[in-house]
Amino acid sequence: MSTPTPAAVTAVLAKIPDPETGRPLTEMGQVVAAEATGDAIRVTIALATHSAILWKSTRGRIEEALRTAFPRVPQVEVAIVPHDRAPVKLGQIGLEAKSVIAVGSGKALALARNGDVDVVLAHDPVAEEAFVADGAGIDRRAVMANDFVIVGPPADPAGVRGATGAADAFARIAHSGAAFVSRGDQSGTHAKELAIFAAAGIAPTGPLLPLLDPVEPSLRPAIAAAARALLACDRPAGVAS
Repeated sequence: MSTPTPAAVTAVLAKIPDPETGRPLTEMGQVVAAEATGDAIRVTIALATHSAILWKSTRGRIEEALRTAFPRVPQVEVAIVPHDRAPVKLGQIGLEAKSVIAVGSGKALALARNGDVDVVLAHDPVAEEAFVADGAGIDRRAVMANDFVIVGPPADPAGVRGATGAADAFARIAHSGAAFVSRGDQSGTHAKELAIFAAAGIAPTGPLLPLLDPVEPSLRPAIAAAARALLACDRPAGVAS
């Protein structure tokens, strides 16, 4: 793609998900303006204020996508403005929610601690209990269960198939020198990784390859596959990968 027309720019934006709903930005009228010339591309995107913590990263993703699609355009400007969305009914019982934000457990609890959200659904029991103990939240309830699996190359370079448990598996990964792709974003999965490494008496450094910057969860299996690395993830993500 090389010709920067408004329609072409909008087509690129259609591939960018709203950080709150995961739907394309074009689906819910969030592309306020899209201007394009041979010298500059200017777009205005509306995002819900509840996802303000993700505005910067979303702006960067949009800029990168536009620069990749139109490499000859020297100037790309992305403006973010508030998007006021009416409450919608969710689920079978029809509860109304004005905003639903999909982030890791750590970010979800941080948003709640700042008073930016009213309800949190997370999967980091230790952090949740601390959150309530600190007085930042009330009425913690367990509503479902999940477990974690280790995903890696069929050749099993760390020999995790023979492990007696999670800590043994992580110890084998560390001692084998096999690459390990960490979630690295203070999510519930990341917290579980660190807890298992601690149980194994190992600091996740050295030959391991933790991704210290937040990584799009859906990209982790592809990154691990490309590097012939291992990763820990919840079972639904493991099945999907």
